[in-house]
This record gives sequence, C-alpha cells and structure tokens, in this order.
Amino acid sequence: MLKNSDKGVIIGIHNHPGSSVPSYADLQASYERGYKYGLIACHDGKIFKYTVHNLVDEGLYRSFLFKLDKKGYNEDNLREFSRQLSLIGVDLEVI
Repeated sequence: MLKNSDKGVIIGIHNHPGSSVPSYADLQASYERGYKYGLIACHDGKIFKYTVHNLVDEGLYRSFLFKLDKKGYNEDNLREFSRQLSLIGVDLEVI
C-alpha cells in the first residue's frame, strides 16, 4: 500500500501501552514512509497526533525526551515538549 500511495495520504496508527510520546523511530518511519500524520493510542486514554516535516535530529530529539521523562508527563511538560519538537520540524498534538 505504501509503495502505491502518494506521500501525504497514509495515516500511521499504532499503540503505546506505556502511554509514551512518539519515539525517534516513530518519527523517522513517519517521515520516510511519507505519512500524512501518525497517531498513537495510549493506555491512559491520550492520543498523540504527530506530523513530521523533515528528517529529525536524533540527538536533539533525545535531549528533549530526556527532559520530558525527568519532569514527568503532565499537561505543561507535554506542551513544552511539543514546543521543542516544533523547533526541529515535528508538530505534536495531544488529543
């Protein structure tokens, strides 16, 4: 299906039982496969919607994630994580 579809048509959907944000691998797969956007259904009821506009710098992503993991997954910290991701070409929304 991916081979026969134009970029920006497919929506990638999967789950994260641990309710974590998109991983670096999730972002890379979304970009490489040309997803319109990705959705992650979490065990705690959150849904993360992400759009990747360019190749993501792994070091920067991991530093942002480290800060989020250290501070915890509350609304303010997720908002800050989302803001940081926007600096490296990723739109992240918590639904």
